[in-house]
Amino acid sequence: MNAIYFDCFAGIAGDMILGAFLDLGLPRDYLESELRKLPFGSFRLRVEEVERGGIRGKQVTLDESGEDRQHRTFRDISEGISQSGLTPGVTDLSLRFFRRLAEAESRLHGTSPDEVTFHEVGGIHSIIDLVGAAVSLDYFRPDSILASELPLGRGFIDAAHSRLPLPAPATLEILKGVPTVPHPAPEETVTPTGATVIREISQGFGGYPPMQVQEIGYGAGTRESRAGIPNLLRVVSGQLQGNWQVDSVCRIETTLDDMNPEMIPGLRRELEDAGALEVLCFPVQAKKDRPAVVVHALCRESDRERLAHAFFLGSSTSGIRFHRMERYLLARDQKIVTTPWGEVRVKVIEGKGPDGSWIHPEYEDLRMIAERDKIPLIQAEKMVKEYLIRNRE
Repeated sequence: MNAIYFDCFAGIAGDMILGAFLDLGLPRDYLESELRKLPFGSFRLRVEEVERGGIRGKQVTLDESGEDRQHRTFRDISEGISQSGLTPGVTDLSLRFFRRLAEAESRLHGTSPDEVTFHEVGGIHSIIDLVGAAVSLDYFRPDSILASELPLGRGFIDAAHSRLPLPAPATLEILKGVPTVPHPAPEETVTPTGATVIREISQGFGGYPPMQVQEIGYGAGTRESRAGIPNLLRVVSGQLQGNWQVDSVCRIETTLDDMNPEMIPGLRRELEDAGALEVLCFPVQAKKDRPAVVVHALCRESDRERLAHAFFLGSSTSGIRFHRMERYLLARDQKIVTTPWGEVRVKVIEGKGPDGSWIHPEYEDLRMIAERDKIPLIQAEKMVKEYLIRNRE
């Protein structure tokens, strides 16, 4: 399985992402031809090889023709991208980037995302960075995208209207739920555009996954770090070892000792509607020897707040616990197979079973067959599985 790992040892920014992908093998002519479809003014990419801490990397800067209007609304940018002629995949990912930025800004300023006006991020530099990242990912099309923890520096930065604390408020808003570590220097290490891209695309954060490294690209920032750390983003491409991918999930749970047990199934449905990947309930002996139920849900980091609201609104709890977990997932697919008993949804999991894959018919379809033909459920499962094995493509 082809994977890309973002090693953000010095941080991440939009121009560093472009530089790293170009160093990884993205054709410059292809990138520029795609970006010229945007209706946001004339520009030319300048790509140079530079050294940061003795390590060579590519630095991307922008030469503009004429004045660029810095203050664009989310609607301005969305309409421009939608009408640009970019491929559907690039268009969709670019709009997701700007939607995430707009949602962060709207929470900070108390407005709706559609009313947000971007200042620095509305300029052509940031638009090129974000759309260029979408073009790059569409070109490489990795099966899995992972990243390291993000180092955050302290200090202040001059913005359009005032001095802002670091990390910039929009950056910190975007990084909710993302693992971070302190950076030793008072400088901006993660920009809003860098935070947006990695928050939107990464399926997990942590150390290097088990992978066979094939290519490495370095994207350089515009300055040397005051901490003596090479100001580079390292992007590593390779093959994950084993037939699995790695991603991160959040485990949220609470112990209920004062709630009517008849209400637990309703809570389970509310958690699933809020984005839970899995909900488990099991009995325990709680404080003061009370019988209780632990409700445990797995979710993606992006759904953690929705799950928290569902726990608080749908149960008697006044506190929940959570922590992040990494997991391995085997490649899986779902198909609809026509059998002598009708159409059956089938889950196919690769890398499992003696012949390299494992097939499993969906329970609801088996139950329908059993009820219709008035046979035991276990018999329906046996005859459908035998048919699937005999007729496997």
